Amino acid sequence: MALRSTLIRDFLKPQHRCFSLKQLNSPRSRIIDVPPTFDGVRFDRFLMEHLKLPWALAHRQIRSKQSFVFRKKDADYEYVYKEQAYKMQKGDKVCMPKDIKTNDSPSENEMSVSKLDESTVKGMAERLGDMIVYENEHIIVINKDNGVPSQMGSGLSMDVKGEIAVDKMLEAYMITNGHQGTGKLVHRLDRKTSGLMVLAKTKDMASRLSFLLRDKTNSTEPQIYKGYYALLCGTPKFKEGLLRQSYAEKETVWEVESLDDSRRLRVQSNGMLGRETEPFFDMRASFKVLTTAAVNPEGVISVLTDKETAPHSSEVFTYTRFVIDTGKKHQIRLHAQYALQTPIFADESHGYHAEKHSPILSQQYKTKVDSKKCIMLHAGELEIPLAPGTQQLEKFTGKFKAPMRKLLDHLQIPKGYYI
Repeated sequence: MALRSTLIRDFLKPQHRCFSLKQLNSPRSRIIDVPPTFDGVRFDRFLMEHLKLPWALAHRQIRSKQSFVFRKKDADYEYVYKEQAYKMQKGDKVCMPKDIKTNDSPSENEMSVSKLDESTVKGMAERLGDMIVYENEHIIVINKDNGVPSQMGSGLSMDVKGEIAVDKMLEAYMITNGHQGTGKLVHRLDRKTSGLMVLAKTKDMASRLSFLLRDKTNSTEPQIYKGYYALLCGTPKFKEGLLRQSYAEKETVWEVESLDDSRRLRVQSNGMLGRETEPFFDMRASFKVLTTAAVNPEGVISVLTDKETAPHSSEVFTYTRFVIDTGKKHQIRLHAQYALQTPIFADESHGYHAEKHSPILSQQYKTKVDSKKCIMLHAGELEIPLAPGTQQLEKFTGKFKAPMRKLLDHLQIPKGYYI
Protein backbone atom coordinates (compact mmCIF):
# COMPACT_ATOMS: atom_id res chain seq x y z
CA MET A 1 0.00 0.00 0.00
CA ALA A 2 1.38 3.41 -0.95
CA LEU A 3 1.38 5.77 2.00
CA ARG A 4 0.23 9.31 1.27
CA SER A 5 0.30 12.43 3.45
CA THR A 6 -3.49 12.63 3.13
CA LEU A 7 -3.82 9.20 4.77
CA ILE A 8 -1.51 9.70 7.73
CA ARG A 9 -3.88 7.83 10.05
CA ASP A 10 -2.40 4.62 8.61
CA PHE A 11 0.90 5.52 10.29
CA LEU A 12 -0.71 5.18 13.70
CA LYS A 13 -0.78 1.42 13.20
CA PRO A 14 2.37 -0.11 14.75
CA GLN A 15 3.22 -2.11 11.62
CA HIS A 16 3.43 1.08 9.59
CA ARG A 17 5.72 3.13 11.83
CA CYS A 18 8.76 2.16 9.71
CA PHE A 19 8.68 2.54 5.95
CA SER A 20 10.82 3.33 2.89
CA LEU A 21 10.88 6.50 0.83
CA LYS A 22 9.36 4.56 -2.06
CA GLN A 23 6.18 4.22 -0.02
CA LEU A 24 5.93 8.02 0.08
CA ASN A 25 6.34 8.31 -3.68
CA SER A 26 2.95 9.83 -4.43
CA PRO A 27 1.93 12.66 -6.76
CA ARG A 28 -0.06 14.06 -3.84
CA SER A 29 2.85 14.48 -1.40
CA ARG A 30 6.26 16.16 -1.24
CA ILE A 31 9.36 15.57 0.90
CA ILE A 32 11.26 18.50 2.44
CA ASP A 33 14.70 18.25 4.03
CA VAL A 34 14.98 20.28 7.23
CA PRO A 35 17.96 22.70 6.93
CA PRO A 36 20.54 22.56 9.75
CA THR A 37 19.68 26.15 10.73
CA PHE A 38 16.30 24.90 11.98
CA ASP A 39 17.79 22.41 14.45
CA GLY A 40 15.91 22.92 17.74
CA VAL A 41 13.12 24.99 16.16
CA ARG A 42 9.52 23.99 16.86
CA PHE A 43 7.68 22.09 14.12
CA ASP A 44 5.00 24.78 13.77
CA ARG A 45 7.65 27.53 13.58
CA PHE A 46 9.43 25.58 10.83
CA LEU A 47 6.25 25.46 8.75
CA MET A 48 5.60 29.15 9.31
CA GLU A 49 9.13 30.53 8.97
CA HIS A 50 10.72 28.24 6.38
CA LEU A 51 7.68 27.35 4.28
CA LYS A 52 5.78 30.60 4.96
CA LEU A 53 2.53 28.89 5.90
CA PRO A 54 -0.01 31.06 7.76
CA TRP A 55 -0.36 30.25 11.47
CA ALA A 56 -3.83 28.72 11.12
CA LEU A 57 -2.85 26.54 8.14
CA ALA A 58 0.36 25.32 9.80
CA HIS A 59 -1.46 24.21 12.94
CA ARG A 60 -4.29 22.65 10.95
CA GLN A 61 -1.76 20.62 8.97
CA ILE A 62 -0.18 19.32 12.18
CA ARG A 63 -3.45 18.55 13.99
CA SER A 64 -4.86 16.68 10.99
CA LYS A 65 -1.53 14.81 10.55
CA GLN A 66 -1.39 15.85 6.89
CA SER A 67 2.09 17.25 7.55
CA PHE A 68 4.43 15.16 9.69
CA VAL A 69 8.08 14.57 10.58
CA PHE A 70 10.07 11.42 9.87
CA ARG A 71 13.74 10.50 10.11
CA LYS A 72 16.23 7.81 9.10
CA LYS A 73 16.22 4.58 11.12
CA ASP A 74 18.64 1.86 9.98
CA ALA A 75 17.79 1.10 6.33
CA ASP A 76 14.27 2.53 6.56
CA TYR A 77 12.61 5.66 7.90
CA GLU A 78 10.71 6.10 11.15
CA TYR A 79 7.52 8.12 11.49
CA VAL A 80 7.66 10.78 14.21
CA TYR A 81 4.20 11.72 15.47
CA LYS A 82 4.55 14.86 17.56
CA GLU A 83 2.57 18.01 18.35
CA GLN A 84 3.43 21.48 17.12
CA ALA A 85 5.91 21.95 20.00
CA TYR A 86 8.18 19.15 18.69
CA LYS A 87 11.74 20.47 18.25
CA MET A 88 13.26 19.67 14.86
CA GLN A 89 16.43 17.54 14.95
CA LYS A 90 19.33 16.88 12.61
CA GLY A 91 18.29 14.50 9.84
CA ASP A 92 14.55 15.20 10.12
CA LYS A 93 12.42 15.33 6.99
CA VAL A 94 8.89 16.69 6.55
CA CYS A 95 6.17 15.13 4.40
CA MET A 96 3.24 17.30 3.41
CA PRO A 97 0.57 17.55 0.67
CA LYS A 98 1.94 18.83 -2.62
CA ASP A 99 -1.06 21.10 -3.17
CA ILE A 100 -0.12 23.25 -0.16
CA LYS A 101 1.52 26.35 -1.57
CA THR A 102 4.83 27.07 0.15
CA ASN A 103 7.82 29.28 -0.35
CA ASP A 104 10.87 27.34 0.81
CA SER A 105 13.36 29.24 -1.33
CA PRO A 106 15.63 31.50 0.74
CA SER A 107 13.98 34.88 1.25
CA GLU A 108 15.66 38.08 2.35
CA ASN A 109 14.60 37.30 5.91
CA GLU A 110 16.35 33.90 5.83
CA MET A 111 19.50 34.95 4.00
CA SER A 112 22.69 34.93 6.02
CA VAL A 113 23.84 38.32 7.25
CA SER A 114 27.34 37.33 6.10
CA LYS A 115 26.21 37.89 2.50
CA LEU A 116 25.51 41.60 3.14
CA ASP A 117 28.08 44.33 2.59
CA GLU A 118 30.45 45.21 5.44
CA SER A 119 28.96 48.61 6.28
CA THR A 120 25.44 47.16 6.61
CA VAL A 121 26.63 44.36 8.88
CA LYS A 122 28.57 46.83 11.02
CA GLY A 123 25.52 49.09 11.34
CA MET A 124 23.33 46.17 12.43
CA ALA A 125 25.92 45.13 15.03
CA GLU A 126 26.10 48.67 16.38
CA ARG A 127 22.33 48.79 16.82
CA LEU A 128 22.48 45.68 19.00
CA GLY A 129 25.51 47.05 20.85
CA ASP A 130 23.53 50.14 21.86
CA MET A 131 21.01 47.90 23.68
CA ILE A 132 23.48 45.56 25.48
CA VAL A 133 23.46 45.71 29.29
CA TYR A 134 25.62 42.62 29.92
CA GLU A 135 27.81 40.22 27.95
CA ASN A 136 30.09 37.27 28.64
CA GLU A 137 31.34 34.33 26.55
CA HIS A 138 27.96 32.57 26.81
CA ILE A 139 25.18 35.17 26.72
CA ILE A 140 24.21 38.70 25.81
CA VAL A 141 21.51 40.55 27.76
CA ILE A 142 19.87 43.48 25.97
CA ASN A 143 17.29 46.10 26.92
CA LYS A 144 15.22 46.04 23.72
CA ASP A 145 13.73 49.25 22.36
CA ASN A 146 10.04 49.62 21.56
CA GLY A 147 9.26 48.93 17.91
CA VAL A 148 12.14 46.47 17.40
CA PRO A 149 10.94 42.96 16.35
CA SER A 150 12.57 39.96 17.98
CA GLN A 151 12.66 37.86 14.81
CA MET A 152 12.64 38.61 11.10
CA GLY A 153 9.30 38.06 9.42
CA SER A 154 7.26 39.24 6.48
CA GLY A 155 7.38 42.94 5.76
CA LEU A 156 10.82 43.42 7.33
CA SER A 157 13.98 44.27 5.45
CA MET A 158 17.62 43.65 6.32
CA ASP A 159 18.41 47.32 5.86
CA VAL A 160 19.97 49.49 8.57
CA LYS A 161 17.22 52.06 7.95
CA GLY A 162 14.49 49.42 8.17
CA GLU A 163 13.01 47.45 11.07
CA ILE A 164 15.83 44.96 11.59
CA ALA A 165 15.01 42.20 14.05
CA VAL A 166 17.11 41.21 17.05
CA ASP A 167 18.04 37.79 15.60
CA LYS A 168 19.70 39.40 12.55
CA MET A 169 21.39 42.06 14.69
CA LEU A 170 22.79 39.22 16.80
CA GLU A 171 24.12 37.44 13.73
CA ALA A 172 25.79 40.66 12.58
CA TYR A 173 27.23 41.27 16.06
CA MET A 174 28.73 37.77 16.18
CA ILE A 175 30.36 38.28 12.76
CA THR A 176 31.67 41.76 13.55
CA ASN A 177 33.21 40.69 16.86
CA GLY A 178 34.78 37.50 15.53
CA HIS A 179 32.58 35.02 17.42
CA GLN A 180 31.77 31.57 16.08
CA GLY A 181 28.22 30.79 14.99
CA THR A 182 25.29 33.14 14.56
CA GLY A 183 23.94 33.17 18.12
CA LYS A 184 20.40 32.16 19.01
CA LEU A 185 17.21 33.64 20.42
CA VAL A 186 15.90 31.65 23.38
CA HIS A 187 12.78 33.74 24.02
CA ARG A 188 11.03 36.69 22.42
CA LEU A 189 9.35 39.98 23.23
CA ASP A 190 6.54 41.50 21.20
CA ARG A 191 7.67 44.22 18.82
CA LYS A 192 5.81 46.92 20.77
CA THR A 193 7.13 45.73 24.16
CA SER A 194 10.44 47.02 25.49
CA GLY A 195 12.77 45.39 27.99
CA LEU A 196 15.22 42.66 28.82
CA MET A 197 16.00 39.74 26.51
CA VAL A 198 18.73 37.12 26.84
CA LEU A 199 20.53 35.95 23.70
CA ALA A 200 22.70 32.82 23.62
CA LYS A 201 26.12 32.99 21.98
CA THR A 202 26.69 29.22 22.08
CA LYS A 203 24.55 26.18 21.32
CA ASP A 204 25.11 24.73 24.80
CA MET A 205 23.86 27.91 26.44
CA ALA A 206 20.86 28.09 24.12
CA SER A 207 19.89 24.53 25.05
CA ARG A 208 20.31 25.22 28.76
CA LEU A 209 18.20 28.40 28.74
CA SER A 210 15.52 26.85 26.51
CA PHE A 211 15.22 23.91 28.91
CA LEU A 212 14.88 26.16 31.97
CA LEU A 213 12.29 28.33 30.27
CA ARG A 214 10.30 25.28 29.19
CA ASP A 215 10.51 23.07 32.32
CA LYS A 216 8.91 24.75 35.36
CA THR A 217 8.28 21.54 37.32
CA ASN A 218 11.81 20.36 38.14
CA SER A 219 12.53 21.53 41.70
CA THR A 220 16.22 20.63 41.37
CA GLU A 221 16.75 23.16 38.59
CA PRO A 222 16.94 26.95 39.06
CA GLN A 223 13.79 28.84 38.10
CA ILE A 224 14.22 31.66 35.59
CA TYR A 225 12.42 34.81 36.78
CA LYS A 226 10.85 37.33 34.40
CA GLY A 227 9.16 40.44 35.77
CA TYR A 228 7.09 42.83 33.64
CA TYR A 229 5.75 46.30 34.38
CA ALA A 230 2.61 47.68 32.75
CA LEU A 231 0.41 50.76 32.89
CA LEU A 232 -3.20 49.57 32.90
CA CYS A 233 -6.30 51.59 32.08
CA GLY A 234 -8.64 51.22 35.03
CA THR A 235 -8.43 49.40 38.36
CA PRO A 236 -8.43 45.59 38.64
CA LYS A 237 -10.97 44.14 41.07
CA PHE A 238 -8.11 42.75 43.19
CA LYS A 239 -4.90 44.59 44.07
CA GLU A 240 -2.83 41.42 43.71
CA GLY A 241 -3.34 37.76 42.98
CA LEU A 242 -2.86 34.80 40.66
CA LEU A 243 -4.09 34.70 37.07
CA ARG A 244 -5.08 31.53 35.23
CA GLN A 245 -6.41 31.67 31.71
CA SER A 246 -7.06 29.35 28.77
CA TYR A 247 -5.18 30.37 25.63
CA ALA A 248 -7.64 28.55 23.34
CA GLU A 249 -10.61 30.18 25.11
CA LYS A 250 -8.83 33.34 26.23
CA GLU A 251 -11.85 35.60 25.82
CA THR A 252 -14.20 33.55 27.96
CA VAL A 253 -12.33 31.19 30.32
CA TRP A 254 -10.19 32.70 33.08
CA GLU A 255 -9.80 32.82 36.84
CA VAL A 256 -8.34 35.39 39.26
CA GLU A 257 -7.48 34.27 42.78
CA SER A 258 -6.60 36.67 45.60
CA LEU A 259 -6.57 37.13 49.38
CA ASP A 260 -8.55 40.01 50.91
CA ASP A 261 -7.45 42.15 53.87
CA SER A 262 -8.54 39.39 56.25
CA ARG A 263 -6.50 36.82 54.29
CA ARG A 264 -9.66 35.12 53.05
CA LEU A 265 -9.51 33.53 49.63
CA ARG A 266 -11.48 35.36 46.95
CA VAL A 267 -11.95 34.08 43.41
CA GLN A 268 -13.29 35.83 40.33
CA SER A 269 -13.88 33.58 37.35
CA ASN A 270 -15.57 33.46 33.99
CA GLY A 271 -16.67 30.60 31.72
CA MET A 272 -16.49 28.00 34.50
CA LEU A 273 -20.18 27.21 35.10
CA GLY A 274 -21.87 24.41 33.19
CA ARG A 275 -18.62 22.87 31.94
CA GLU A 276 -18.42 19.09 31.75
CA THR A 277 -14.62 19.12 32.05
CA GLU A 278 -12.12 21.26 33.90
CA PRO A 279 -10.60 23.98 31.67
CA PHE A 280 -6.96 23.76 30.68
CA PHE A 281 -5.23 26.85 32.07
CA ASP A 282 -2.07 27.12 29.98
CA MET A 283 -1.47 30.81 30.81
CA ARG A 284 -0.46 31.48 34.41
CA ALA A 285 0.95 34.57 36.08
CA SER A 286 0.87 36.64 39.26
CA PHE A 287 0.22 40.38 39.46
CA LYS A 288 0.40 43.22 41.96
CA VAL A 289 -0.83 46.80 41.62
CA LEU A 290 2.04 49.04 42.77
CA THR A 291 0.37 52.45 42.56
CA THR A 292 -2.72 54.11 41.14
CA ALA A 293 -3.00 57.55 39.52
CA ALA A 294 -6.18 59.45 38.64
CA VAL A 295 -6.78 62.30 36.20
CA ASN A 296 -9.94 64.32 36.98
CA PRO A 297 -12.06 66.07 34.31
CA GLU A 298 -10.05 69.28 34.83
CA GLY A 299 -6.81 67.42 34.12
CA VAL A 300 -5.54 67.48 37.71
CA ILE A 301 -3.43 64.39 38.50
CA SER A 302 -3.42 62.71 41.90
CA VAL A 303 -1.75 59.56 43.22
CA LEU A 304 -4.16 57.48 45.31
CA THR A 305 -3.40 55.57 48.48
CA ASP A 306 -4.71 52.02 48.96
CA LYS A 307 -7.85 53.27 50.72
CA GLU A 308 -8.60 56.22 48.44
CA THR A 309 -11.01 56.09 45.53
CA ALA A 310 -10.76 58.12 42.36
CA PRO A 311 -12.88 61.29 42.08
CA HIS A 312 -16.06 60.99 40.03
CA SER A 313 -15.57 60.93 36.22
CA SER A 314 -11.81 60.58 36.60
CA GLU A 315 -9.59 58.45 34.41
CA VAL A 316 -7.70 55.87 36.48
CA PHE A 317 -4.37 54.22 35.59
CA THR A 318 -2.67 51.47 37.59
CA TYR A 319 1.06 50.76 37.50
CA THR A 320 1.25 46.97 37.85
CA ARG A 321 3.93 44.27 38.06
CA PHE A 322 3.41 40.86 36.41
CA VAL A 323 5.49 37.71 36.92
CA ILE A 324 4.73 35.02 34.35
CA ASP A 325 4.92 31.28 34.94
CA THR A 326 4.21 30.37 31.30
CA GLY A 327 5.21 32.01 28.05
CA LYS A 328 2.29 32.22 25.64
CA LYS A 329 2.18 34.78 22.85
CA HIS A 330 0.83 38.14 24.10
CA GLN A 331 0.17 36.53 27.48
CA ILE A 332 0.25 39.63 29.71
CA ARG A 333 -1.70 41.62 27.13
CA LEU A 334 -4.42 38.93 27.17
CA HIS A 335 -4.46 38.78 30.98
CA ALA A 336 -4.91 42.55 31.14
CA GLN A 337 -7.61 42.67 28.47
CA TYR A 338 -9.82 39.77 29.58
CA ALA A 339 -9.06 38.48 33.09
CA LEU A 340 -8.34 41.88 34.67
CA GLN A 341 -10.52 43.85 32.22
CA THR A 342 -8.01 46.71 32.31
CA PRO A 343 -6.19 46.91 28.96
CA ILE A 344 -2.60 48.12 28.70
CA PHE A 345 -2.25 51.78 27.75
CA ALA A 346 -1.85 52.19 23.95
CA ASP A 347 -2.43 48.48 23.24
CA GLU A 348 -5.08 49.02 20.58
CA SER A 349 -5.05 45.39 19.40
CA HIS A 350 -5.96 44.19 22.91
CA GLY A 351 -8.83 46.36 24.06
CA TYR A 352 -7.42 49.87 24.45
CA HIS A 353 -9.35 52.77 22.87
CA ALA A 354 -8.08 56.30 23.51
CA GLU A 355 -11.55 57.87 23.29
CA LYS A 356 -12.84 55.40 25.90
CA HIS A 357 -9.92 54.89 28.29
CA SER A 358 -7.90 58.11 28.20
CA PRO A 359 -9.63 61.06 26.44
CA ILE A 360 -8.60 63.56 29.15
CA LEU A 361 -5.00 62.32 29.41
CA SER A 362 -4.68 62.12 25.63
CA GLN A 363 -5.63 65.77 25.33
CA GLN A 364 -3.42 66.85 28.21
CA TYR A 365 -0.28 64.77 27.58
CA LYS A 366 1.68 66.54 24.86
CA THR A 367 4.15 63.71 24.16
CA LYS A 368 2.05 61.40 22.02
CA VAL A 369 2.53 57.65 22.35
CA ASP A 370 2.90 55.97 18.95
CA SER A 371 0.61 52.97 19.42
CA LYS A 372 1.89 51.45 16.16
CA LYS A 373 5.32 50.97 17.72
CA CYS A 374 4.82 51.13 21.46
CA ILE A 375 2.63 49.93 24.33
CA MET A 376 3.13 50.61 28.03
CA LEU A 377 4.59 47.19 28.84
CA HIS A 378 8.23 46.70 29.83
CA ALA A 379 10.18 43.53 30.67
CA GLY A 380 12.05 45.08 33.58
CA GLU A 381 13.51 42.11 35.51
CA LEU A 382 15.29 38.96 34.42
CA GLU A 383 17.05 36.35 36.54
CA ILE A 384 19.12 33.79 34.61
CA PRO A 385 22.26 31.61 34.86
CA LEU A 386 25.38 33.09 33.29
CA ALA A 387 26.90 29.78 32.08
CA PRO A 388 25.59 26.37 30.94
CA GLY A 389 26.70 24.39 34.00
CA THR A 390 25.93 26.82 36.82
CA GLN A 391 22.97 26.66 39.20
CA GLN A 392 23.47 30.22 40.42
CA LEU A 393 21.25 32.93 38.93
CA GLU A 394 22.12 36.55 38.23
CA LYS A 395 19.42 39.23 38.35
CA PHE A 396 19.25 42.06 35.82
CA THR A 397 17.05 45.14 35.75
CA GLY A 398 16.33 47.15 32.63
CA LYS A 399 15.55 50.86 32.79
CA PHE A 400 12.37 52.09 31.16
CA LYS A 401 12.60 53.38 27.64
CA ALA A 402 11.65 57.01 27.02
CA PRO A 403 7.95 56.55 26.06
CA MET A 404 7.00 54.75 29.28
CA ARG A 405 9.35 56.70 31.54
CA LYS A 406 7.96 60.06 30.40
CA LEU A 407 4.34 58.96 30.79
CA LEU A 408 4.96 57.62 34.30
CA ASP A 409 6.67 60.91 35.19
CA HIS A 410 3.66 62.82 33.88
CA LEU A 411 1.29 60.71 36.01
CA GLN A 412 3.50 61.37 39.08
CA ILE A 413 4.13 57.68 39.69
CA PRO A 414 6.53 57.63 42.69
CA LYS A 415 10.14 57.19 41.67
CA GLY A 416 10.55 54.49 44.32
CA TYR A 417 8.46 52.16 42.15
CA TYR A 418 10.79 52.57 39.19
CA ILE A 419 13.12 49.69 38.50
